[in-house]
Order: sequence, then structure tokens, then C-alpha cells
Amino acid sequence: MTFLRNNNLKNMKKILLFLLLSGVLSAQSNEVIDFKYRLNDPKSTTKNLKVIDAREDKNIGQYSRKDKTYTFSFPTDNAKSDLENWFEKDNKKRGTKEIVIVLNKLKVYGKDGIENIRFAKIFISASSYLKIGSQYFLLKVVDETKTINPREYQNISKTIASAVGFGLNKLITDSYTAEPSKITVPEDQLTNYEKYLTSDLAVFKTDQLQDGIYKDYTSFFNQKPLKGYELIKDKNGQFVRAEGKNDKLRPDQIFIYVENGVGYKGTFGGFLKMEKDEKGFYIVSGLTLLDQGLTKYYFAPGSGGAIGGGLAALGNFILDKEQQKMLEKEKKEKVYLSPLTGEYIFEYE
Repeated sequence: MTFLRNNNLKNMKKILLFLLLSGVLSAQSNEVIDFKYRLNDPKSTTKNLKVIDAREDKNIGQYSRKDKTYTFSFPTDNAKSDLENWFEKDNKKRGTKEIVIVLNKLKVYGKDGIENIRFAKIFISASSYLKIGSQYFLLKVVDETKTINPREYQNISKTIASAVGFGLNKLITDSYTAEPSKITVPEDQLTNYEKYLTSDLAVFKTDQLQDGIYKDYTSFFNQKPLKGYELIKDKNGQFVRAEGKNDKLRPDQIFIYVENGVGYKGTFGGFLKMEKDEKGFYIVSGLTLLDQGLTKYYFAPGSGGAIGGGLAALGNFILDKEQQKMLEKEKKEKVYLSPLTGEYIFEYE
């Protein structure tokens, strides 16, 4: 009898363990990055595509929603061979160009927004080069974060996998026709291209930002403000426009302005003060103010609605007091500016 009881006990433990594991496995799902988009070179000018996977962390990441966690991976868990095979499959006719893709970072993760929405975010950092002899001429740089609202899609995991595939596809297909820049990166610096390309930028060589108006990220990071413009503010001290001799610039036409050595970054909710640390320049903000496309998920159109200071306006939308309170309660974090593209870089979890 003791023997039977022990056997029954062991069997029950096995069943419980099986049920527990089944529950865990059912709450997890792996999604393969979608390579459904055609990667063909329309003019067949490219001979081959070489991929350098320079990611320190090869784990793409995960996104959780409603007690289910989705992980993401390349078809064979090898970014280099998978991307190169993708090119080979879609390009039977070849030319003479040699293109090199450097994949620096690729992450999928979740971020909490307002109204208890857990947004899916995709961060891709990569560059492409035209190889001529022993030289690598810069073609394209991608350093950006894509936001996906799960309420807009029935199958969020497949949407994320598709978006990652599309992002990689766009980098490669854009590289086919991109004009090579005069910037070259030494072969031994390709996996370190971010630091190499930003090391000579004027903004990182000065302790004092030059006052003035900057219409784009390249002028700011090279510290070349527009000449002859005056900052105009309202009675509350909010910046409303910049005036030159022959024209006026609206806030939405200005990337950054610097006053008394302090930079202010234009956003869809007004200008936010910039700070700097060892990682670069950043602002402190919630998700919504930095993503104009998200306005449709929360707010109805107002009347008028140019971009103003503070939280009074969001893109072409006027916010009421309740909506302003929602945005003020939203979790704030450091959001960096990419010196290579001017895009926002959110720190992933």
C-alpha cells in the first residue's frame, strides 16, 4: 500500500508540473520576424549584400499584453545569414555594387502610455554603406523608434513582427538607390560607426551652445544657427515665433532654439528644455507629446490649434483641462536625440 501511495504521489506531482509548465508555455509565444516584403533591387545594380550583426545583445526582446508575453526572433536566429538569404532569394539578376549593412541595435519592448495603454515599441539602429575597393561610403542611417498602439490591431504580435521586417526592408531597399555621401567609415570602425560619425560634431566639442534658431538637427549638431533672427515671446514668456528681416518662422518650423546657452526642443506640445549627459542631449517627457500620430487615439480636433507653449496644444489639437491633466500624469522619462538622424530615442526596458 505504501508503494502505491508513493507512486500515486509521484504521478500527481508530474501532472501538476505538467499543468504548470503548460500554463507558462501557453502564456508565452514566439513570433518570427516577417520577411514577406520583397527585397528586390528594381534596377538590378547590386551584386551582393553583406550584413554585419554588431548587436551586443542578440535578444530582440519581448512585448507583454493581457497576461501574454510575445518574444521575437529571426527565422533561423541568425540575423546575418537570414538577411543575406533574403537578398539572395529576391535578387536573381545582379549588378556590380557591393552594399554592407551594419545592424547595431534591434529591440522590441513595451512602454506604458496614458489611458493604461501598453504601447509596443520597436527600436532599430543600423547603417548601410557602398563598398568601393577598401572604402565604405555611407548610404543610409536609421536610428529610430516606431510606436504601435495595440488597440488598433487584432493580432499585435504579427503586427510587430511585420513592422520589424518592413523597417529592415526599407533600410535595404532605400540603400539601393541612395546617393553615397562623401563620408567614409574605416572598415575597423564599421561596428563602432555611431561614435565614429559623431566624434567630430561641433556640439560635443563645446561647453556653451550658440544662441539662435536651428531649423533642423544637422544645423544644431554642427552648431550653425540661422543668422539675423529674433526670438519673439508672448506676455507669459512663451516662445511664439522667430522674426528675420524678410520672414517669420512659426514654432513648428523650428527644430531647436537656444537662448542664453540653453536649448529648447520643439515638440507637439511646445518647446521642452534640453539637458545633456554622457549619452548625449535629451528632454524629459511622456510618450504622447512626442508622437503626433497618437493624437487621434485620445483627442478630438479643436478649432485653430497652432503649436503653443506648455501643454496648451498638441499638434493641431486643443486640449481641455482634463486632457492636460492626463498628459501631466503620464510617466516621464529621458528621451534622447539621435545626432545621426534627429529622431527620438526612447530607452528600452
